[in-house]
Order: sequence, then C-alpha cells, then structure tokens
Amino acid sequence: MRSLLYRAFPALACGLTLVAVSPVLAQYPYPYPKVYAPYAAPGGYLAGQAKVINAVGNFQVDQQQAQILNQKALQEQVKTKEMEFKWKKYEAENTPTFTQLQLAIKQTKIQRLLTNASDAEITNGSGLNLLLPYLSKLAGEGEKVAAVPVAAGVLDRINFTTPNLDGGIGALKIGKIDFPLVLRGKTAKQLSEQLPQAVALCVSGDLDFGFYKGIRSNIDKLRKELKQKYMADEFDTGSYLSGKEFLEGLERSVMALEKPGAAKIFDGTLKVQGNSIQELVQNMMQQGLRFAPCVPGDEFAYLSLHNSMVVFASRSQNSASQQNQPFNIPGLPNLAP
Repeated sequence: MRSLLYRAFPALACGLTLVAVSPVLAQYPYPYPKVYAPYAAPGGYLAGQAKVINAVGNFQVDQQQAQILNQKALQEQVKTKEMEFKWKKYEAENTPTFTQLQLAIKQTKIQRLLTNASDAEITNGSGLNLLLPYLSKLAGEGEKVAAVPVAAGVLDRINFTTPNLDGGIGALKIGKIDFPLVLRGKTAKQLSEQLPQAVALCVSGDLDFGFYKGIRSNIDKLRKELKQKYMADEFDTGSYLSGKEFLEGLERSVMALEKPGAAKIFDGTLKVQGNSIQELVQNMMQQGLRFAPCVPGDEFAYLSLHNSMVVFASRSQNSASQQNQPFNIPGLPNLAP
C-alpha cells in the first residue's frame, strides 16, 4: 500500500521523508559533526604518516647528538684528569719535603744562634749543641780559614756529656763542691765529704747503690731545708732561686754516677780537647760528646766559647767556597745572611 502511495503521490512521499528525517536534524543541528576530520581532509593520511616518519628521524638524530655530547663529556673528563695529574706533579716537584722544611728550620735556628742567641741558650748547652755539627762541617769542608783559638782555661770550665749521661758530671769534676751561702750547713758539709768519695768509688768500680742512695737522700734533705729557710724569710727570692738551680745541677751530676761510662769521664778517658774551635768541634764529634748545662759560676766560659764559634762561622761563611752554604735548599728562599 505504502509503495503505491509513493508512486501515486510523489509529493506526499517526499513530505513523509522530511517528517521522518526532521527528528535527526533536530538532534544534530548544522554544522554537522565531522567524523575523522584529519583523515577526511585531502591528503590527511599521508600527512600523518609523514609526521610519524619525521618524528622517528628526529628521535634518531637526537640520539646521535646525545652520544656525541656524551663522548665530548668523556673527553673533557680525561683532559681534566690529565690537568689534575700535571698539577699534582708540579705541586710535588715544587713543594719542599718534610725533611727539607725541617732542615730549613734548623738552619734558621743556626743562623739566629750565630747572630742573636740568648745567654740561656748558650749556658744550658742547647745552643752550642745545635751549632756543633754545623761548625764541624765547616771545619772539614772547603777552604781552610785561619784558626780561631779557644781562650785559656775555658775548656776546664765547660761541662760536657755523652748521650747516656744526660746532664754531665758538672760540679763533680772539680772535686770539692763550693756550695752557695744559702745552702751551707750540716747537710751541705756532709755532701761535700760524700761526693769526692763517690767519684773515687765510681772510677774504681766500687760504688754501691747504698752509698749512692745516701747522697740522693741528702740532696733531697738540702732541698727541703732551702725551702723551709725561704718560707721563714731568711733570704730573698733571688737567693732561693739561685740555691734551687745549684741543687738541680748537682742532682743531674750525681745521677751520672749510676750510668755506664761515667768512669771514663771522671778518669779523663773522655775529655774535650783542642786549642782552636776547629780542633774542638771535630774532637767532640769524633768522641760523641755534647755540651751539658754549665755549673753556676762558669757562665763566662760558655759565653767566651760561643763568641769564638761565631768568629769561626763568620770567617767560613765569608770564604769563597763556603759562601751561602748550607743555606741553599731547592724550592726555598736563600737563608744565608
């Protein structure tokens, strides 16, 4: 029936069609939605494919550039390590070693002792001991300089020692001890009798520990008596310090009695000899002798000997072959005067 109507009445069929389509038009108003618009455009599929290919190419190019940059970074690291190695080598070649620094410090001390030494450094023997190997080197090397004599009687007042005797024999070599006024008394008198006996027994090898211990006890007793007198205001501080210093030196000398080799010093087997500074320093170095602190009252001998050492060093340093030695050290400033 419907088909007959369409054929009979075309206009009616057209109207019916519009009526049927009108709900669709109402649901999707103009403009109509474009489905798959990129691919609907002319050449859209090929353009998308070209973009994909282009993206892949760009990715590969970026990968290659990243590898190139990585290689450059590795090369720069190698250059940095090379520069670091060269710097360390330069630093090592131009930095003084610990031994060189210690030598420079020692040489600076030597130069100061020759130009501006304090009396204490001289009289306690430390300054003279530091000069001893240096002067011995000057005496044994280079051009000979005029002999610098040692003043008469000076060596008799010099207290010397060996490495194992510490403070040397000091006042014991004189024989009878001349105690300061603040120490004189019954105890000091007893020590004056004991000490020469101890020296004789040491030389003969008959010194026993009991006799030695008695001497040490009397020294302690004398120290206590000195302090008690000072506390009782029997003398001033200066006198007390002088007495204390004398006792300290005497105790160092007494301690040498118990050391091996002390008899060789007391009997004269080991002794300082030399009419000049050159002979003196070489003799002491050969025997392994060192200067010990002076006995109170013998300061003049130490100061006189130091003056002679300075004269000898000055002459040697000014000679043509000894000039600027031994103060030149690679990498350090010249310390010579």
